[in-house]
Amino acid sequence: MGTCTTCGGAGQIPSGQYDPCYSCGGSGHGSHTDVPCMACNGSGHSGSQRYDTCWNCHGAGSTPDPKPIVRPKTQVKTSKPAKQTNNTSKTTGSATPTTKKPNNLSQNISQVAIVLAIIILIAASDNLEGGEFIFAGLGAFFASYVALYVLYYVAIATIELLKIALKIAAAGLVILVIIGLFNESKAEAITPSVSSEPLIQFWVN
Repeated sequence: MGTCTTCGGAGQIPSGQYDPCYSCGGSGHGSHTDVPCMACNGSGHSGSQRYDTCWNCHGAGSTPDPKPIVRPKTQVKTSKPAKQTNNTSKTTGSATPTTKKPNNLSQNISQVAIVLAIIILIAASDNLEGGEFIFAGLGAFFASYVALYVLYYVAIATIELLKIALKIAAAGLVILVIIGLFNESKAEAITPSVSSEPLIQFWVN
């Protein structure tokens, strides 16, 4: 229990009202109206103020201790990191189809074949007539096209074979170096060390 902070533990608070003067009865003057009352100095009320019961403690003079504020315990659950799935990549992959790069090989070979056919026709134009010129141009184009395709794949196969040959040569070189080092270390281990004791005995004798 604590002392009431409103009334200071008295249990009463002043009301601001006073009892009427016992001498003049609250009129403020004596036997004559022009003479103020000597007891209350003309105020008409006595010096004792009326008191009301304290509204905070209800006259007890003390108030119960405030109850502590009990806050509910809030459990903060740490959210586990969401597992990253590949759904996004799958969905995006299905939504936006993958654009493949166009194969420009056929287009490039066709352009080169056209140039070669034109060169061949210009070179043989003196010996060709109208219909022969057209058929010769088509034949030169297709022949150049097929020849360029064959040369392209032959070049690729040759490059791949050269790569394989270089790898085999590098592996063989490494093996030869390892064998040479092994033989050298083996020869050093077999060769006996020359002792200096026979030489000393020879000079002494």
